[in-house]
Amino acid sequence: MEPRDFSFQSQTSNRTSRRTALRRGAMAVALTGSGLAVRSASAQEATPDAPLTTIPGFAGPILSAVFTDLPTAPAEVSISRAVTQPGEGDIEDFFAFAGPLAFIVESGVLTCRCGTAENPCILIGPTGAGEPAPPIPADILLGPGQGLYIPANTQDSYTNAGDEPVVEIDLLILPKAVDGTADASPTA
Repeated sequence: MEPRDFSFQSQTSNRTSRRTALRRGAMAVALTGSGLAVRSASAQEATPDAPLTTIPGFAGPILSAVFTDLPTAPAEVSISRAVTQPGEGDIEDFFAFAGPLAFIVESGVLTCRCGTAENPCILIGPTGAGEPAPPIPADILLGPGQGLYIPANTQDSYTNAGDEPVVEIDLLILPKAVDGTADASPTA
């Protein structure tokens, strides 16, 4: 299988935008309540009491976020690695997804704007984790190990104003219509 190019640029560019790449890279997940619950219970009974970070070979989660606004089933879950080249993105080009997005920067520095005082984005990472991010129009600079949880239907924008590519891991959960297509975001 050919690898996909998940490079992101602003909407005026001829390359794939962040929101298009996230949708294109999405993997559908069919959740059946009873089957999932049985497997979860069995795994939970076999789980040792030790915290996960003390299990040999387990380095810890890549991304951890509490989702308070999950769409009702069926939903589509997408995990993508995104690369934003220097100069790509547009800090003034705001968009929103119909479901929550969480991402963490692996390398580089990404500049974002998102949320309001009433509906804030949440910082992820070692510094300020769980705290509300400054609302639009404040610039949020995110380096390696830092990220954001962006609630459903929350305006956000980004740019790479640095000299090196930004690599991030994105987790997006979108509602699916009965016919299997993704429900449109109000601002997509």
